[in-house]
Amino acid sequence: PSRATLLFRAQARIVRLVKRFSERACFHANRRATFVCVSEGVAEEVREHYPELAQRVITIHNGVDTEMFAPGRRAAEARALRAKLGIADGQLVAAFVGSEWERKGLRPLIEALALAPGWCVLVAGAGDRQRYGELADSLGVAHAVHWLGVTSDVQLVYELADAFVLPSSYETFSLVSFEAAASGLPILGTPVNGVRELIRDGHNGFLISREAREIAERLRQLAGDPALRRRLGDNARQSALEFSWQEMVARHQELYTRLSHDSHV
Repeated sequence: PSRATLLFRAQARIVRLVKRFSERACFHANRRATFVCVSEGVAEEVREHYPELAQRVITIHNGVDTEMFAPGRRAAEARALRAKLGIADGQLVAAFVGSEWERKGLRPLIEALALAPGWCVLVAGAGDRQRYGELADSLGVAHAVHWLGVTSDVQLVYELADAFVLPSSYETFSLVSFEAAASGLPILGTPVNGVRELIRDGHNGFLISREAREIAERLRQLAGDPALRRRLGDNARQSALEFSWQEMVARHQELYTRLSHDSHV
């Protein structure tokens, strides 16, 4: 390796060491602190890396606005968006919401479209559109990928969709999966943090891998069984209600009350 490369590697190691030292300093600064994680998966990671803190790590899931994200609220607007995008009546729509497309799994989803021709996908978020557009074109599915870009109105994306697909390699909670579930969509997601606490396989969605063939198989299954789509979507909505903002606030209030009591003991 060149001298510049060796220098870069040395600097990177120093940065990692400083970062790790800073994390430990923060964790140990207050011996009475409680560390709140947004999913059981994140809590497990903290306990693994900092076993001495295990008894002070708890989980309070992020909350979802289950009133805003609810099925059927914007049906007319969804029909208008479908027409604007040129999506034919009856064609099934999968929603993909997120940036960092490589990590989130947009590639295997696009590859799955070639094996599940009854579906198109709405892509909401930022990424290398040229690269993924060329992939879709090479597979002959460019017409089935609709690029929405970054949008603050993801509620409308869920309203238009028939399923939500996120073959992500890592998440801390995946709020979009919970929003989609609250919107009444069957969830197809990898068993990453948060998602595996939401999905009961075959009950409110399907746990999938990042393999295009498996994703396509589940999409074809949903395409061939409208009753299954409705059942999974209804169950996803019910599951999401357990993660409402009200539940999150109540859990934090319980924590603050306990900590306040403990500080006076």
